[in-house]
Amino acid sequence: DYYRDAVADDFGEPLIPPAEDGTAPPADVTDEVMIPDISVPEPEVKKVKRRLYLNISPGSKGKEEELAARKIFACHRGEDVAYSYYKEKNTVRPFGITVCADEALLKKLESVFGKERIFVKIVD
Repeated sequence: DYYRDAVADDFGEPLIPPAEDGTAPPADVTDEVMIPDISVPEPEVKKVKRRLYLNISPGSKGKEEELAARKIFACHRGEDVAYSYYKEKNTVRPFGITVCADEALLKKLESVFGKERIFVKIVD
């Protein structure tokens, strides 16, 4: 118990610095230790913009295909623009919906339309 009441070491130096009013702080006061921030910043991920083209058949079959494509696109929303391509007319029209042209969407489209009718272009 001798050490509990001690406020100075053998050389007269205070063990715990005195408070601003000159009195000794309570014995349960500890010094705060500053820990440097060593977190590593996450690398910036550059998003790739894509355009998805789907070759649509002519006539009434094309209207059914567009409807089927829209239903699939509704489940895969994102930032990539989807276009319908009419090979016979050599024209392209946007579907008016943005999609996430990832593997899941491409596999679903391939199962319905076939791989040869789908084209993805990467744009800046």
